[in-house]
Amino acid sequence: MTLDRAILIALVVCGVAGGVLLAVVGAFYIPASYGPLSLGDAIALLAVGPFCHFVGRAARSTWVGTVPGVVWVLVAMVLGARRPEGDLVVLLDVPGVAFLLLGTVSAAVGIGTIAAGVRLDQARVVSPNGSSEREFGR
Repeated sequence: MTLDRAILIALVVCGVAGGVLLAVVGAFYIPASYGPLSLGDAIALLAVGPFCHFVGRAARSTWVGTVPGVVWVLVAMVLGARRPEGDLVVLLDVPGVAFLLLGTVSAAVGIGTIAAGVRLDQARVVSPNGSSEREFGR
C-alpha cells in the first residue's frame, strides 16, 4: 500500500466519522434555539459544507468530498425516522425541517466548490522567466 492510498483511506474514514458526528450532534442540538434558528440548524449550515469541502480538497477528489455529505444525509434521515418505540430525534417541525434542508444545501455547496478548487490546483502557471510552478498562485 502506498502512502497516497493510505492517506486517501484515512480521509474517507475521517469523512465518514465526521459526517456521523455532525449529524448526531446537530440533531440533538435542534431543541436549543436562539430566536428562529436552532443550534442544530447552525451546525448543519456552518459545519457540513465546509467539512465536505475540506475533505475533498485534502484528497484532491470531488468523490471523496461527497462522502461526509452523503453520510450526513443518511444519518439525519435515520434520526428523522420514527423508531418502533415511538422515539423521534428530528421532529417534523420548522427547526427539524430547517436542519435537514440547511444541512443538505450546505453539503451540496461544499461539494460543488471542491471541483473549482481542484481544477485550480491542477493548473500550471508559467512565470515570465519560463519556469512553471505546480500550484496556482504560488
